[in-house]
Amino acid sequence: MEFLAKTTFFLLFGISSLAMLFLLTTSVKILIAPNGKTSEAIISALSGLIFGTGLYFTYHLLQNSERYIKGCTMLGMTWLVAIFVILIGFLFFSGPLRWQ
Repeated sequence: MEFLAKTTFFLLFGISSLAMLFLLTTSVKILIAPNGKTSEAIISALSGLIFGTGLYFTYHLLQNSERYIKGCTMLGMTWLVAIFVILIGFLFFSGPLRWQ
């Protein structure tokens, strides 16, 4: 059971790190683009910072103990909060949706 919890934790930690890097670089790319929306850049940066904060607290949780299941729970909550922020931000603050 401990091996499965540790493997799941490190898999979630790696995917969360990649998601954080993706969102932060996307926000910079949108800001640099001449026709990029500033609201989309802010939403991407905010969700990247949420991922970074979740990774920071999870790392410090496991610094002195080996509670991998609790770390997986914290990373799962980080994913839920970040997805909620992205959905609310893109649906309400990024302007009306246009289907082409």
